[in-house]
Amino acid sequence: MTGEAVMTGEAVMTGGEVGPFVLRGCIEDWAASRWTPDTLVSLFGDQRLSVRFGPRQHDCGRVLFEPQCPRLDASLADFFEWADGKRHFGELRADSHWGYVDYKYLFDTIPPDRLKDVDWTAFGLDADGTDSAVWIGTAGAYTPCHYDTYGFNLHAQLFGKKRWLLFPPSDDLKATRIPYEDSSVFSNLDILSCPVELSSTHPHMVELEPGDVLYVPPHWWHFVQCLDLSISVNAWMPVAQLDAQMRQQEACTRMLFALLCRNGLIDQQSALCPSETETVACEDTLALLNAVAADVDEQVDDLTDASEPPPAKKQRQSDDTHSAFVRRFLNSTHRRPVAVVDMTSLKTALENGPLHLLRPSAPDDDIVPTRQEVTEQRFLDCLLHPHVMSALAAVINRT
Repeated sequence: MTGEAVMTGEAVMTGGEVGPFVLRGCIEDWAASRWTPDTLVSLFGDQRLSVRFGPRQHDCGRVLFEPQCPRLDASLADFFEWADGKRHFGELRADSHWGYVDYKYLFDTIPPDRLKDVDWTAFGLDADGTDSAVWIGTAGAYTPCHYDTYGFNLHAQLFGKKRWLLFPPSDDLKATRIPYEDSSVFSNLDILSCPVELSSTHPHMVELEPGDVLYVPPHWWHFVQCLDLSISVNAWMPVAQLDAQMRQQEACTRMLFALLCRNGLIDQQSALCPSETETVACEDTLALLNAVAADVDEQVDDLTDASEPPPAKKQRQSDDTHSAFVRRFLNSTHRRPVAVVDMTSLKTALENGPLHLLRPSAPDDDIVPTRQEVTEQRFLDCLLHPHVMSALAAVINRT
């Protein structure tokens, strides 16, 4: 299939049938490609960063969401000493826990003259460390399975190895917005235990090594785990037409979440991810929803005004950036598609991973899922489901 055939219509926004792929040998000129733990200790100095911890023994069937993880602030020097077993953080020991310094924007943390250590221009993108986040984790550290509602993602592996499991947007991974984080839709499935629900999905698996860059298309589910001490950076790049649609749906989600919290149906303190540094208030969220709705109205007006270019052309720059990126590497010798993996191989890889998986005494591998009972939690998940938010946004636009 040619690039022209793939990158049309909806495919321009979502990556179409191209799917995720790895680019090898494209960041050899980056100064960041030579980053080591010692480099980061020098760059970050005495800054104290939030570290998320989790147990090295995993209870299968239980999703460990971020609000449930213990956290503490530490310098990177202390963190790496902890990872080497040379110091302890109270009861948090490297032989019993993993640690993750995740989602730290470089412009907030390293000297301005070192932001050019990361340079995305080789990929046809006008971005550097200013637009990038760093992820530093020990063996076993992972990000819960989720998808990002905005843009596409480029993830560069600099040190150590990371395993990525990716699922197409069409796969049902039991979406939930609790815990709540703006622009993140989490899965209610414990991917580590390879539950039977995954038998109807299409997992793609890859282990990133230093020098690899992974392209994650918009709205692809991903579960990411460090296989050893790992350093990586990423950048989320906009896809204007898709992001404009999602902005209103995200505002609807935030508004409904705020209403549920205000009426005591959700405990906001335990349901917010740490990245949400402020409480979600109805008044502020309603103002946001109205501002987004006004933007939608303006776009509709522009479509009917012959003197103005249509919004699709006004927003072409980032849409073209995405399609141009995919076209650029579609037939590149650097490109390696991320392959679909069968359930047996997936389960074996997870079993042989860096965490000890504690399975229940009666394995449920052969149990066929039945219709779930409608509990209060499941009802809230359905109420906040992306499909419902899409319908709600459409109704708002018609009234």
